[in-house]
Amino acid sequence: MIHTSQERIIVLKPKCAKGKSFALNAQGYLLPCCWTDPLRKLKPNYDGNMDGMDDLFKEELKIENVDTIEDIILSTEWLDFFNGLTKRTCIPKICMKYCGDDRGTREAEVHD
Repeated sequence: MIHTSQERIIVLKPKCAKGKSFALNAQGYLLPCCWTDPLRKLKPNYDGNMDGMDDLFKEELKIENVDTIEDIILSTEWLDFFNGLTKRTCIPKICMKYCGDDRGTREAEVHD
């Protein structure tokens, strides 16, 4: 069976990949931007899901545990994060919220 459905079109324009400043949170982690600060971890109903950003919050990536900022931003964890954003393979919801450009909807054929 074939029918049409509406798809939401969002174009991701990650500001962190285009020169927006990094952020530093109170726990000592360098962040791609201030919006990625995991404040959700402080909520009583936090389920442990960091939406694909878990690796950015490893203990060894804290500012106090590295010699230079480059040790963080050139780490495998950060490179994987940015590759996921730029190749559109792993995009956290928070990135879509603040760096997504909603372009409306379009009709698409759905095959059951």
